[in-house]
Amino acid sequence: MMDDELASNLRYLRLPNLLARWERYLAMAEKGNCSLVSLLRTIVADEAENRRANARALRLKRARIPEHWVMETFPFDEQPKLDKKRVLMLYDAFEYVPKNENIIWIGPTGCGKTGLATSFLIDAINRGHTGRYILFPQLVGQLFSSVADHSEEKVIQRYLAYDCLLVDEMGYVEMEPTQVGLFFTLMQRRIKKRTTIITTQLGFKQWPSFLKNNHLTAALIDKLTETSHVFNMKGCRSLRSPLDEKAEKRERADRLRALPLEAVLLRSGATRDRADKAKWHTGRGVISVTGSKFMNWNRSVGGGGAIDLAMHLGELCFLEALEWLSRNFPVHEHSDSAQVWPRPLLLPFPYEERLSTVRRYLYDRRRLPAALVEPLIAGGSVYADCRGNAVFLLLGKEEEPVGAEIRGTTGRLWRGMAPGSRKDLGYFSVPVLEPATIILCESAIDAVSCRALNDGALCISTAGARPNPLWLKSLLKEDKQFYCGFDADPTGDEMAHAMIEIHPDVMRLRPPLKDWNEVLKARP
Repeated sequence: MMDDELASNLRYLRLPNLLARWERYLAMAEKGNCSLVSLLRTIVADEAENRRANARALRLKRARIPEHWVMETFPFDEQPKLDKKRVLMLYDAFEYVPKNENIIWIGPTGCGKTGLATSFLIDAINRGHTGRYILFPQLVGQLFSSVADHSEEKVIQRYLAYDCLLVDEMGYVEMEPTQVGLFFTLMQRRIKKRTTIITTQLGFKQWPSFLKNNHLTAALIDKLTETSHVFNMKGCRSLRSPLDEKAEKRERADRLRALPLEAVLLRSGATRDRADKAKWHTGRGVISVTGSKFMNWNRSVGGGGAIDLAMHLGELCFLEALEWLSRNFPVHEHSDSAQVWPRPLLLPFPYEERLSTVRRYLYDRRRLPAALVEPLIAGGSVYADCRGNAVFLLLGKEEEPVGAEIRGTTGRLWRGMAPGSRKDLGYFSVPVLEPATIILCESAIDAVSCRALNDGALCISTAGARPNPLWLKSLLKEDKQFYCGFDADPTGDEMAHAMIEIHPDVMRLRPPLKDWNEVLKARP
């Protein structure tokens, strides 16, 4: 029998398996069917196997895989266009992790690419390697959030450490230049050093549509495919049954119906009442919101849920409302925590004590004229946050903040957006009375610089080289001359060309140097 002291010592030594099997081992010794050496070997082997199993379970848990698919259950007979022999040869040989090779699965929704990718990840974990599953929107979201507290390298190192990283559903996310740069850095540093598995619905030719930088995209594809096994499942059919698809449509409608009404109102362009936060001003009158219910007092019409609200705001039928909500609030598969509606706007709190840091940055490093900046600071559209970052407010209808551009001013310089910013609902600008000319710039810094160089022009930041922000169409109705002043680089030229193709009334105004701030700083 085991006494309390021995049990306590086994717990202290973290030998729970030996503690649980003690009686069994005593019985083996008493029967005398094995030597003491053989008995000790059995005890050590059992303990080692138990620890390996626990370590494997812990690695699987840390991988955060939503559904544990295994290769043995994949219905290859239902996907005759998929090269089964090639898939199984790669899987069985298990050379992709030791050789730091990548695997890319391209195919439509429901064809099984995530299941196949997951089975490769699980096999790697079962063989003793570390791994992680993450949706592409979550990954770029984490990379972008890290900019605010200067923890980019820490986040990148975290994802560099995994032997096998599965990035699911790559694409369909509007990315900031900062996100593109950080994602490219992560992928570049993993190539030939770690294994990355990617699933996407988009072919390589479509990757520039969401990475927004043709040169970086071409470089990334070139480096990835050099060491990748690419499986094109474009011709494969959906594995979901009609009943599954019907249930999915019902689930989709329920999910969209549950969207916060405030998010739908924001996306439609409505503005919240300053005095009463439950009231919203819309194109169809004043709407009051209470939980999931809404009431339009001007029209004496009410309803419940996001679908009803979308039908009311846009005068849409049920299917049209579903389509509008799906387009504006995309939901990614397998995500138990992906955002399906815009995050609430989280503007940095103004910190007057750090204004001197922002002023030094704007005046000394950026050479912006105080005559332009001080009125912006006094009006609250430019301020400092608690870290001394420069905050430039995006203003929408009735001058309500809808977002903010943020610039790092100390240490390594960076740029980003406040969480929840809605760039299509407003913009940062340098106000001017009765301007005859409007110049669109890539950033708030450039907008102020351009205004200093073009007296009397209204200079607006598009918060990135974006060729068709939603507010531009209504702005173009004004009787003014419009210029696209995007940076003098390949991306700026390409986006300016795209804007002019969409809006022929816009003309190109190319900075003599890389951007307007460089031009301003070069002035004597």
